[in-house]
Amino acid sequence: YEIKICTDGRCASKAALSVLQEFESILDVQKGQVTKDNLFLLNTCQCLHQCAKGPNVIINDRLYSQVTPSMVNKIIRDFRP
Repeated sequence: YEIKICTDGRCASKAALSVLQEFESILDVQKGQVTKDNLFLLNTCQCLHQCAKGPNVIINDRLYSQVTPSMVNKIIRDFRP
């Protein structure tokens, strides 16, 4: 699964970097890396056109809005077998 965290504009001003850091911590990877189990690729992206609902995260085609660091663990569990 490719995880993309919007770090552009309004998302960046709404703590997107904290969300990115939480993904990095839980997945034990840095931006641009694949997890050891090859299940996740973590990246940032430009605008997802949901600025009013940021920070936004998209995993493949599934959009998550108003994401906080405390939501990251649950989001990851949605995709783990």
